[in-house]
Amino acid sequence: MRKKLTAIISTLALLVTVFSQVALVSNVASAAGNFALRFNGQSVVGSGMSQSATAPTLTKNFTISADVRWDGTGDYVGLVSRPSSDGNAAQTGYCLCMAQGKPALAMRMAGNAANRVFFSNTTLPVNRWATVKATYDGQVIRIYIDGTLTDTSTSFGVSTDAYASDQPLYLGREFNTSTNQFYVSRAFHGELDNVEISNGLYPASLTSLLKYTFSEGTGTTTYDSGPSGMTSNFGTTNPPTWVQGSDPMTLTYDPVYG
Repeated sequence: MRKKLTAIISTLALLVTVFSQVALVSNVASAAGNFALRFNGQSVVGSGMSQSATAPTLTKNFTISADVRWDGTGDYVGLVSRPSSDGNAAQTGYCLCMAQGKPALAMRMAGNAANRVFFSNTTLPVNRWATVKATYDGQVIRIYIDGTLTDTSTSFGVSTDAYASDQPLYLGREFNTSTNQFYVSRAFHGELDNVEISNGLYPASLTSLLKYTFSEGTGTTTYDSGPSGMTSNFGTTNPPTWVQGSDPMTLTYDPVYG
């Protein structure tokens, strides 16, 4: 009996030693180039502001994702947007948006001027990072927050492609050149990181089309590390500022046991 007890204690000690090698550690922003952009409700970053670039054309079976740290202000605002038209005749193309902190996906439909817009019932936490993903399969919109499906649309009817926009892509607001205050006010208040547009429907396998990690940490230009290879520039009026990026917890294993 004593030998069995000794063996059990020895086994437990070994397990404690092994599991002690596994630790949750927080990424250090500056060391990893982990930066984000803080938008003040007026600023914008755009792919076509000083040079033309080709943003992903989305019609269906796509996912738009962003890490968001909302400051609690602003009504209907754009996070990631490619309008179908701008200026005085501004019209939505596709937009990962928020309405009073509730994530939404808005799209103009192909072949007509109608929009499909679907809002989450969940309000994002104020001043805390959250990952928002929106998917569209041609008929149904789904919204995920921190990897959890929170909302599914059911009322759109037949399958319809989204409008294939040829406008620039904007981060931090829905429209850029419009002088209509109703549209100008659709500018984000808070911080944005890890913007990604992909083919495929999360949580299935995705193919990245565009990805902004904002790793530069300085300057007035940010680069798409995805296959689109876009260069996006800050607006000269009230530009966003560089801040520490979103800070996910990372599971790290000791190499001896990992």
